[in-house]
Amino acid sequence: MLRSLFVCLSVVTVISHASAGSADTFFDEKVKNFGRVGYGPILEHDFRLTNTTNQTISISSAAVSCGCVSATIPVNSLRPGESTYVHATMDTKRFIGFKEVSIYVRFGNPRAEVTLKVQATRDDTVLLEQKAVQAGETLQFGVVHYGEEAKGTLDIAIPANNGLKILDVDSETSFVSATASVAGVRDGKAIISVQAKMTRGLDTGTWGTKLRVKTNHPQYAEIVIPAQVEIISSITAVPSSVRFPDTRVGQQQERLIIVKGTEPFKIMGVRNGNVSIVAQADTTQSKERHLVRLIYNPKEAGSLNQAIELVTDQKDTSITIPVSGTATKE
Repeated sequence: MLRSLFVCLSVVTVISHASAGSADTFFDEKVKNFGRVGYGPILEHDFRLTNTTNQTISISSAAVSCGCVSATIPVNSLRPGESTYVHATMDTKRFIGFKEVSIYVRFGNPRAEVTLKVQATRDDTVLLEQKAVQAGETLQFGVVHYGEEAKGTLDIAIPANNGLKILDVDSETSFVSATASVAGVRDGKAIISVQAKMTRGLDTGTWGTKLRVKTNHPQYAEIVIPAQVEIISSITAVPSSVRFPDTRVGQQQERLIIVKGTEPFKIMGVRNGNVSIVAQADTTQSKERHLVRLIYNPKEAGSLNQAIELVTDQKDTSITIPVSGTATKE
């Protein structure tokens, strides 16, 4: 799973009214928030409408509070239990910033009106961000060992513009800094070269953030660049997990694990909360590769789901090895 260094907020509110309570229950939802969207696309959503009464209902019309939204209903009469939908479309070319539009669904039987809401926030940097992602324009730091720094570069091509300048480069995290420069023009495209540096401090895992390159280009005032890095422990185990075959109580099974590092290290001890498992390192000396023997000797029948932790002399570095198996009676 990709762990993000930024937080996205989604806001969902429920606002509706009906002059007859029964009509209010016809809809599964009354608000659709499309969130942050770019310029250009037509947004679509279906509000499901079900006749929850024991009588036939009729739908008179669907009116909207803004021309940027349209609403249609394919069926105007529903028998008990039947369903249809209110199809809403929202044109992102016809508003800017946050927009909330009401859809007034009017019923003839029962005489009622229900208000639906569609919401969106148009942010024109989204389109540039989507283009970058679709074109594979992601700055990759690659695979980095825990505690190491990393560098990454990316060239981006945009339509050439006389006097193109880089105004600023922002990062959404203090762990990553970046600079950018105009590297020249090729095939009618201006090449922007981005150089990024990641400092030490992130934990192991896959991380993502965004860089924002600001220019004086009228169509590309802000270019959003996703950046990713995978940080792995400087010490790893092969295999990374162990499953023992079914073992009868009183019998013994063994498995070997190779523990290797980017530099010599010592295995200082083993943390293990199950007496049925014993872990033995081949030596207490410092070296780049260690052989660890896992011995499974079950005392009673049942399932084994255990995590064994090998403690090393490297700062903040230990290896956790999941161990599983099943012990059976004779």
